[in-house]
Amino acid sequence: MKIKNESLESSKIWLGLARFNVIETQRLLLRPFVSTDSIFCYDFMKKWENMRYVMLPCENMEACEWFIVDEMMKNPLGNWAIELKSEKKVIGFIHFSQLILTQKKAKIGYVIHQAYGHQGFMTEALQTIVAFSFEQFHLKSLELEIESENYFSQKLAEKFNFKRVKMSKLNHLGAIRQFYSYQLTKEDFFKYEKGESCPSTKKY
Repeated sequence: MKIKNESLESSKIWLGLARFNVIETQRLLLRPFVSTDSIFCYDFMKKWENMRYVMLPCENMEACEWFIVDEMMKNPLGNWAIELKSEKKVIGFIHFSQLILTQKKAKIGYVIHQAYGHQGFMTEALQTIVAFSFEQFHLKSLELEIESENYFSQKLAEKFNFKRVKMSKLNHLGAIRQFYSYQLTKEDFFKYEKGESCPSTKKY
């Protein structure tokens, strides 16, 4: 996670992240990583079709374990493994890829094992982190940066009332690609909270 401009106001954010580093939903357990999660993560992180919107696939198990240690475990707050409770295995992850404390803003990134796609698991994980971000982590704004060809993530963003705010060209994995930036503010979240899109953390 990239952290910018820490201030005195950051304590509420860090306390919220610490208090809810484990979150249980109906089917999922969002929890900190352990190095042995690489056993399950390598199964999807080695595949180009699963990782192409995020990063280069891991070449071997050791590379996968190092990614988990380096990116998820060194600074664990704001990084959650997505564990499927019925199978007791990690099927993806969701995290704050960037956290700007002075603006109380975070950028969310996520990956789900393709074998578990289109079953509502990423919807369940994202709606939970969105709700906790505004109700427990004291954030004011969330962002998603989505490649133009990633139609599933675009639909997911729109499902939770994220608004497309800009388009940009970025170097991604050695090629210039088009990305859309989506944003959801705390004000808009509470505006839609009574609907079905973004459930309150009181449900969990």
